[in-house]
Amino acid sequence: MPEPLIAILTGWDGPLGRGHVQRMASLLDYLITETGMRATLLADSCPEFFPGELRRHVRPEPEGRVSLFVRDMRDSSAGEIRRLRETAPVLCVDDLGEGRDVADYALDLLPDPSTGAPRNQPDRGLFLYGYGFRSALRTLGDAIIEKTVDYTLYAGESPDDEYVDFLVSLLPPDAGYAVFRGSGSFMRDGSSTKAIGRDDYARLLLSSRVLVSHFGIALYEARAASCRPVAINPSAYHSRLCDNAPADLGIRNLGTRDALDTTAAAAAIRDAAASPSVTEVSAAKVYASTRENLDRFCRLLRTMI
Repeated sequence: MPEPLIAILTGWDGPLGRGHVQRMASLLDYLITETGMRATLLADSCPEFFPGELRRHVRPEPEGRVSLFVRDMRDSSAGEIRRLRETAPVLCVDDLGEGRDVADYALDLLPDPSTGAPRNQPDRGLFLYGYGFRSALRTLGDAIIEKTVDYTLYAGESPDDEYVDFLVSLLPPDAGYAVFRGSGSFMRDGSSTKAIGRDDYARLLLSSRVLVSHFGIALYEARAASCRPVAINPSAYHSRLCDNAPADLGIRNLGTRDALDTTAAAAAIRDAAASPSVTEVSAAKVYASTRENLDRFCRLLRTMI
């Protein structure tokens, strides 16, 4: 009998950003390469960062009988989930839509954005880190990385130059820093500037004392890399997510950009780098922790089939 087929539904860019597809890419890769289970990403197009070995597992329709749908797109409708359930059970991940109550299973990896108590306490032991983070960690092997970079800034996949300049203006003038912004990412050290790419992301998180970003999986990845997470958010929604995140993440939430006290924010960012939690990090240990979470997640999936 063939192995069960896991069909993943997710999205990217626009309001969803890259976090959902990054973590589902991690799941897809792990299911295929580590568990022997069959898996596919159901989509009409392929995320541009997918390598060749993952691209062939992206299809508009499933090939064969689906055993479980994993939907990671937020805000499902009841009708959509009912239609999926006509084929196979459905797991909704971080879904606050009406379809959540219709699905067979619901799981929260991120906090609830409501101002009250989260619906379910997110399970850190199941948290899925991004494919780009994991694949870059894998290439670092047993390297021990020293904390030599003051700051990494994640400004989004395609921010305008004004926003990048704004983030940089909050840093001490003598700081060494990296800016990830999709195309045009760069690192600045003294008077030297050099281009950096996606493959540098994990190494720079491991090397950095502080990450400045909006709420998303980058802040979790920073914490895994012993890099202090500081948040400047585009909306009150993202800021509430920071406030409801597990306390042990240590997120310093500076609020929303439009209400930011820039003097206080610059001081908080400076202070965050002044006392790094560690002086060096083992890439292998961080990678192992991402594998352990995926292993737990996949064992849970097997119970749903």
